[in-house]
Amino acid sequence: MKKGFTLLETLVAISILLIAVVAPLSTIGGSLSSIFTARDQMIAVNFAQEGIEMVRQKRDSNMLNVWKNGVGSWGDNLSAGEYLIDATNLKGNGALLSCATSCDVGDKKSIRQDQGTGLFYQTTSASPGENTQFTRSVKIEDVSSVEKTVTSTVIWSVGGVTKKVEVKESMFGINS
Repeated sequence: MKKGFTLLETLVAISILLIAVVAPLSTIGGSLSSIFTARDQMIAVNFAQEGIEMVRQKRDSNMLNVWKNGVGSWGDNLSAGEYLIDATNLKGNGALLSCATSCDVGDKKSIRQDQGTGLFYQTTSASPGENTQFTRSVKIEDVSSVEKTVTSTVIWSVGGVTKKVEVKESMFGINS
């Protein structure tokens, strides 16, 4: 009698080996998809929060101006409407750009990334970098003379599926 493997034993051994290798690979593939989805959601939440922070910064600057110079109101340049964030122009009123006509013209809502520095921009002027899949708009609504509701919305699309993150906050002023 010859010792060795029969064809049947070899096929069984190869089948077991394939199962041992393919199962973890399919799990890794699913995990990678989840990691990219979580990354995109984290980026979108940060962009949405940045929109809120820009409005808060404008409100705080207005209040400091009132306290320092005795002129203006906490709500100056924060009237109800839709806005874009121009992070390339943070001085004066440039950071919040009103969309009196429409923010949907061209790619104004797009957030761009400079590939050299890795920094992100949303601006109506020419900026470095390329458009990302993310767009952002900030909406301000008047609630009362001392309260405004700010909603920052980021929308992106992955594989033909549109996703959205909204951050909403009430802001208050102490002078009117």
